[in-house]
Amino acid sequence: MLRKKFENGTLQIEIPGDAFQVKDNIQLAIDSIKSNRTIKVTNPNTPEFDIQLDVKCRLLELSEDLAIGDPMILNKIEEEMSKKMKSELEGILKFTQDLKADIFGFGEIYHGSVRDPELDGEKWAELFPKSKMNIDVDVQIIRNGVFE
Repeated sequence: MLRKKFENGTLQIEIPGDAFQVKDNIQLAIDSIKSNRTIKVTNPNTPEFDIQLDVKCRLLELSEDLAIGDPMILNKIEEEMSKKMKSELEGILKFTQDLKADIFGFGEIYHGSVRDPELDGEKWAELFPKSKMNIDVDVQIIRNGVFE
């Protein structure tokens, strides 16, 4: 989803149950995932990036009996999914920065924004691990699946 636009697929995700007064964590299955991402350089000196990930999906399964017909419950599920995805992305980005492996192409975005003729692979390998990533994830459940 971070690398390119994602058109479909299935994903299992776990969100905390305490947000819903449930003892155990809640397992969710979603599909028909569509994502759109925007990455912008906000500070070329640091460098610093703003990453916006918008995800639209269909909720297929829940491990707990929640009143998903209630808009407040559905909004809370979306909010918890957004937090979980943001946390996962932060971990992945930290891992790639520790390895100095820019697998998502931030260097290309940075180079296109800054236009520094002296920016080469070696210089970017020094800058990338120090880059600040501001991630915002917005999940929207567009419809619900069938629940038994």
